[in-house]
Order: sequence, then C-alpha cells, then structure tokens
Amino acid sequence: MKASNLMSVRLGSFIAALKLLPFIRDVRFQGASENGMPGEGVLAIIDREKRPFEFRVQAKPSYLDRTSTNAVIAEAQFAEHQGRPPTLILARYIPAPTGERLMGANVNFMDLVGNMHLVLGTHYGRTMLGRQEPQKTAEHRGVTGAQLRLLFLFATRPESAAWPVRDLAVQTGVSKSKAADER
Repeated sequence: MKASNLMSVRLGSFIAALKLLPFIRDVRFQGASENGMPGEGVLAIIDREKRPFEFRVQAKPSYLDRTSTNAVIAEAQFAEHQGRPPTLILARYIPAPTGERLMGANVNFMDLVGNMHLVLGTHYGRTMLGRQEPQKTAEHRGVTGAQLRLLFLFATRPESAAWPVRDLAVQTGVSKSKAADER
C-alpha cells in the first residue's frame, strides 16, 4: 500500500471511530499527514447539539515511553496555558499505564486499538482503556531464507529428514539451532 493511501486509512480509522460515539455528529481534520499518521493539525468535532470543539492533534506513530509521555504532557499543559485548544494524541497504541498518566494530566488520546480518553468541555466524555494491541504470531511471519534452504533440502533429498542436525546445518549453511527448529 502506498504511503499516501496508508495515511488516509489511519486518519480515516480515527475519524470513523470518533463518528461512532453517540454524542458526535461530525469530525473534520485540517492539517498535514506524514508516515501514515495525521501530523500536526486541528481536529474539529461537532457534537449532536451542533456545538464545535477543537483539538490540537499530535500524532505518535511510535511507542510512548515514560520520557516521551512526560514531554507530551508538558507540551499539552503549556499549550493549554497559552490559551490554545486542548491536545488530542492520536497513536498506534497507548498501554493502560500510559493512558492513566495522560488521563491524570487531562490529555485526550485515542489509539488504533480502541483505547481513548476524550472530553468535550463539560458536556461529554468517553474513556475506554485496557484494550491490548494484538501480538504478532508465527502465522503472520513470512518464510525465512533458512527455512527455504531446509525445505528445499528435504524436498530434494528426503533421506535428509533423518540426518543429524549438525549435518543439516552444514548442508544448508544455517545454524544448528535453526536447523533443529525447522526439522
């Protein structure tokens, strides 16, 4: 998928999730996108009573560790002190402890897994926290070069299935542990 298509898919995912909330009528993003995530910009949310709410968007496509979370909180509090709209963090994934820290600092956030904390003034709010990011399993990984070499050896020399692991490793040029795992 091209980078521009990926950008619109991720931004579209956030907007679609927001539109599913019963108190939101419309959502619009104004700003730039890069690396598949919405970049700096403004997200305008219209509630069901047609009241507008604006959020400064910060995209965080990578993991938010303690240091980056502290920086996000400090920047959001500084921006609010300057009279700018509240911050909304759009991230790939926000684990529960990070989400709790952001909530404690009154920072809105949303991730692709479905975790969110969104407050629209004193009118509406939604918090969902604790959804886990799906783990990649062996089924999702592609075939490695070592696996291909071993499979080719087994296909061309069926008797090699009974060989010692050391001989398999020497014949295919893979490590003994990889040969043992694949056999």
